[in-house]
Amino acid sequence: MTVISRAISALAALAMLGACATSQAPSQPSAASASVPSPAASTASAAASSPETTAASSAVVSQSPSASGPTVVESGVYPYRITVATGPVTFVPTRVAWDGEQKIRRDSRAVDLVRLSGGPAMWLVMTDTSLDAEAYAADIAEKQRTWNGCAESTGRQPFQAGGRAGVAFIQSCGAGAEVFARAVVVGDGQALFAFSDGRNGAAAVAALISFLQAIEFTESAQS
Repeated sequence: MTVISRAISALAALAMLGACATSQAPSQPSAASASVPSPAASTASAAASSPETTAASSAVVSQSPSASGPTVVESGVYPYRITVATGPVTFVPTRVAWDGEQKIRRDSRAVDLVRLSGGPAMWLVMTDTSLDAEAYAADIAEKQRTWNGCAESTGRQPFQAGGRAGVAFIQSCGAGAEVFARAVVVGDGQALFAFSDGRNGAAAVAALISFLQAIEFTESAQS
């Protein structure tokens, strides 16, 4: 064998030995692969550090009505507003103005509906008038007799509300099947008519008067 051949053979043997040593060496994880967290750990870490997640988890959403007050009830059709000392208050405003002659009942389209916490519902309308409070109360009582078959009014009680004269009374309808507390407030050429369940008699009238105490007329028919 020539010297060149022997040299080539020696180089080939060394190459084979190097290949075997490489295949037998254990693989070592890289520093980068060892430091990568699992997908679950990444998600938990992101959730813990995310401001949106923290805010959402700590927020408390209340679905109960607030009992704070005062609350202002203001009609979108009639020129009045009433300040209620404590809430919650449910207010269902009408979109149709009363012409002063249409029949007024609880299901009339022209009534505003107000319900106080723990109290009865109250219905309200307004119209222009040239009458004073006593005369307008008598007129309303008579119209209710004609419209709804109600009896004569009883327990008339004058009062003041928002610097204006008012008169409250009890009126039964349907041969006594229903009883209503009614009240009118008159001033500046305008009249407000309010009514509620009157089965509690004097207590129902007192509650209606108390509700109307903080009423304001926001326009004047005489201006």
